Amino acid sequence: MKNFSWSNFCGMHVYFSDEQLIRAWKELPEKERLTLYLIDVEQLSWKKVVAILRIPAATVRKQVAWARAELKRKLSSFCQSGDSPEKKK
Repeated sequence: MKNFSWSNFCGMHVYFSDEQLIRAWKELPEKERLTLYLIDVEQLSWKKVVAILRIPAATVRKQVAWARAELKRKLSSFCQSGDSPEKKK
């Protein structure tokens, strides 16, 4: 688990296989998955995401925080099953 940090969601692809990431991603509820996608993948501003989704800023923050925590939980299960995050070569 060298240099592995849960705070770096943008770097998750380095430590987990595509299959693991896709499986964990698809298990997120659609609303939270979309919100997280807009913030972390598309890197839109919070203000733009609020406008696109037409929901309060507090809801966007809550959905992103929940989705990140849920992804962490799901990916942690791969570690506990012996499939630990090692930096891919």
